[in-house]
Formats: sequence, C-alpha cells, structure tokens
Amino acid sequence: MPCSLRVPLLPPCAPAPSVCPAPSVSPAPSVCPCSLRMPCSLRMPCSLRMPCSLRVRGDWVYAAQMRLAPQENRTYFVTAVTAQRRRLFQVTDTAALFQQTILDYRTQGRYFLHAFVIMPDHFHALITPAPDVSLEKAIQFIKGGFSFRLKSKLDVWMRSFNESQIMSAEKFVGCVRYIEENPVRRGLASTPGAFHFSSASCDGLDSMPVHLRD
Repeated sequence: MPCSLRVPLLPPCAPAPSVCPAPSVSPAPSVCPCSLRMPCSLRMPCSLRMPCSLRVRGDWVYAAQMRLAPQENRTYFVTAVTAQRRRLFQVTDTAALFQQTILDYRTQGRYFLHAFVIMPDHFHALITPAPDVSLEKAIQFIKGGFSFRLKSKLDVWMRSFNESQIMSAEKFVGCVRYIEENPVRRGLASTPGAFHFSSASCDGLDSMPVHLRD
C-alpha cells in the first residue's frame, strides 16, 4: 500500500493485572439512631429509655440486642393503646374477650404472664416471652390475636407499644403494684381485687422469674 494509507503500528498492550484491584469505596457515614427518636413530647420517661444502640420498630425505638437477649434478661413491662384511644374495653364483653386472649396465649406457652390490667383504652402487662418468642412476637400474639377475634372493621390498636425491661426484684414488685393499682387510681374500683379485668382478681398467674430472685 502507499505509505500514506498504512495504519500506524500501535504499541503492544500492557499485560492485564493478575488480580483486579478492589474499587475504593468510602465508608458509609455512621448515623446514630438517636436521631430517629420521637419528639421529646412523645418520648418515654428518661428512666425507661433504652441505650443508644437502637433500631426502630414502628413508632418506638428498641435495643438491637433485645430480640436475642438471653432468657434471664427478658422480663418486660409493656403498654399498648387502642387506636385513637377509643374506649373499647369499657364494654364488658370486649374486655372479657381481650382478657381471655391474653390468658389463652399464656396457656399456649407463648409467654409467662406475671401481671396485667385492662383499662378502658389501653392495657399494661408484665411478661417474660418464651425462649423462642421475641418480645415483638409476644405482643403481636396479644394484639393481633385479639383483633382477629374482635373482627372489627375499624383499627383496634395504635401500631406501636411501649416497654421497659425489668432487671431487679424491686422493679418487678413495683410494676406489679403499679399495674394492679391502676384501676383504683383512675376511680374504676375501690380496691385492686374489686376490678375484674386485672391480675389482682385472677388466680394462678406466673410468679417472679427465678433470675430476679437472686
């Protein structure tokens, strides 16, 4: 070919490296989950708040290690509220249905039930979930099981629930007292035992866990 039409020779290609270098990726910035907390006016009291190793569940914040906590650390004081704070449980039949739901899942071994009270628009309970049941699942049994039995066309519960981990015998006894005296403080009964939808008038519930007696 004429010299002007020749294709210039290209330099030989450099050999490909035997190992592809890993792309440089900047580490993701760490975000303290504390920034995900609810506004101050809606937070739990300081004495009941969880530490900063948190993850969000619904509208509340839960400790990441809680679901897998050892059994001896899994006794909780829990509270759940009805949707729009409707006074569902001022109807005797509805309160009785909910009480039976709580007791039935205890009988099935989903959790140990130490104390409870059913107020007009919320309930309190002191429970220890079974070893293979997370706290979230235990509350799902209670709230979801009741919603299924009630068969209401309206929302029954607020999506969240509040909890506090019980780590001492003193706090356990204080929670039982708080739960069972709630109807008296609200003027619904003259004594704890006079209120029908409470552990104060229900025999045969579970006593204090062994790990809190030491």
